[in-house]
Amino acid sequence: MLQTIFVDPFLNLFIGIRNFIPGNDLGFAIIIITIIVRFILYPFASKQIKAQRSMQDLQPRINEIREKHKDDKEAQTKALMEFYKKNRINPLSSCLPLVVQIALIYPLFLVFRLAVSGAEFGDRLYPFVAHPPVPLDTMFLGFVDMATPRNIVLAVLAAAAQFVQSWMLMKRRKKEEQTKQNDKKDPTQAATAITKNLMYVFPLMTGYFAYQFPAGLALYWLASTLFAIIQQWIIMRSKASGPRPTHPEHEAVVVK
Repeated sequence: MLQTIFVDPFLNLFIGIRNFIPGNDLGFAIIIITIIVRFILYPFASKQIKAQRSMQDLQPRINEIREKHKDDKEAQTKALMEFYKKNRINPLSSCLPLVVQIALIYPLFLVFRLAVSGAEFGDRLYPFVAHPPVPLDTMFLGFVDMATPRNIVLAVLAAAAQFVQSWMLMKRRKKEEQTKQNDKKDPTQAATAITKNLMYVFPLMTGYFAYQFPAGLALYWLASTLFAIIQQWIIMRSKASGPRPTHPEHEAVVVK
């Protein structure tokens, strides 16, 4: 079922793009299909980023409520639910878009792995998609083999791109932290420290896996992250230019 609904359509699109590109460069096919998928996922990514930023805007107030009722979990939960209701917040609103993105990215991952493995496609290609010679020519720009793992250059670039994406989300939090640096009782400090650590851990994990997998998958992750950075910059810029509440208690922040 997964193969018929998700994997095979992406496989045919991928091979069709590869057949159309002059020189049948597999690397350019990976980049093009990555951009197509990111465009498809743009509405979901936009919703997720806006939800995350709105939660960041209200996080100091949320932490104050947790600190105020830290000895009474029942009162804490009730106060948080009232706060979420007042500001029309759904704490899980950013999860569904992420699930949708993973649901599409996973079969795409399978397609790339199949394409660089040298396996026969058999009857998985549609009648109107020409069968390429197997095994595929897996060279990108004539000197980078997309089927070979342990490409240190692509792994480092993928990790660096992941760091930039994480840093962009942390940028606003750092500005807020500077205004509170003399407040030793600030309840947001612990959460901020954890988020900072994750900002370095995720890129390291990305670099490790990109190094272990075939270079075609590392190229896909790099292209996807770079495109996500551009999307994220556009979304955050458009939101920053719009009206903002002066205080979370004075105006509701809507997270649909």
